[in-house]
Amino acid sequence: MINRMFNHINLMQKSLDASWMRQEVISQNIANADTPGYDAKHVEFEEAFSRALSGNDNFKNNISRSKHINFNGTDDPLAVQPTIVSNDHFVMRMDDNNVDPDKEMVDMAKNTIQYNAMIQKVNKEFANLKYVIREGR
Repeated sequence: MINRMFNHINLMQKSLDASWMRQEVISQNIANADTPGYDAKHVEFEEAFSRALSGNDNFKNNISRSKHINFNGTDDPLAVQPTIVSNDHFVMRMDDNNVDPDKEMVDMAKNTIQYNAMIQKVNKEFANLKYVIREGR
């Protein structure tokens, strides 16, 4: 019962963790903007998290042996992990570096706004819990 009561806060925490990881990856990209051969990276999380939250994955495979690979993903959104993926599909410069500093700065601003909005939501949830514990006083 108590776990279900805080489940939405745990989901927000998972989102905050992914956002924090994204901020670190963006910072690494910006720091390596002049490093020859560096491939920019990005974090993938929202799509898998959304699928796990909605629970309607179109592809289901049958796992009849322990060595079969599970392509179904997970039904538990808290089990979804953010992953760092390298952007090695294109090269922008002659030194094989594909970091676009302008794009990275825009991504950082967007991520900062999303992170701050999520923090405000978490703070509001805790304020509501505090209000209930004090019996509305």
